[in-house]
Amino acid sequence: LGGEDIQKFEKEFAKYHGCKFGIAVNSGTSALFVAQKAAGVSKKDKVLVPSLTFTATISQVLACNATPVFTDIDKLSYCMDFNSTTSNARFAIPVHLLGHPCKNEMIKEMKEKKMFVIEDCAQAMGAKSKGKIVGSMGDCGIFSFQETKHITTLGEGGMIITNNDEFAEKCRRIRNHGEYYRDDMNVGYNFRMLESQGSFGRVQLKKLPKILKTFKENAQYVMKNLPPS
Repeated sequence: LGGEDIQKFEKEFAKYHGCKFGIAVNSGTSALFVAQKAAGVSKKDKVLVPSLTFTATISQVLACNATPVFTDIDKLSYCMDFNSTTSNARFAIPVHLLGHPCKNEMIKEMKEKKMFVIEDCAQAMGAKSKGKIVGSMGDCGIFSFQETKHITTLGEGGMIITNNDEFAEKCRRIRNHGEYYRDDMNVGYNFRMLESQGSFGRVQLKKLPKILKTFKENAQYVMKNLPPS
């Protein structure tokens, strides 16, 4: 389960995003892999992904032996445009890109179609759509704490958040060799976060509102002062 600081970091991070459970892992890439494995993504499955995203979104679909199905992107936000696909995929990874949230209505539509939705929030921590914070709209959200992200856990780290108790349990087992001190049989991996990273992350999380404010001010300054194209 991790040490005291990791468990507190998980709870505090999940609470910040309006979710019940947090599962800390060693990177955002690992979070993508663990979330898909816990959701049941396998060789026969197709997974909707946006045509513009970081490589890890796609590589971890391939790591699960599944097939990525590329969708077009929205012209304004550059995020996934669900209306552009006719695929019958059971899973989707909408990516909140460059601080822009995907549309909450789109994620609602995906869930209405019985799709399992994994939000990739690595680039948009704290962003909201229709009052809903990223990571809380789908079945789960994944975050990265790599050194260039909004907050960091000593250079690397990741988190999965969810309201699904059973899904959270599966994630915990997968990140730790399938061992969760329960009477079951699971294959797992070593994606654990260090206790020192959990401690560092807790301090960073308290600074997040100020960090987001600085991000927005810097972005506004750049957009205002760039020469016209």
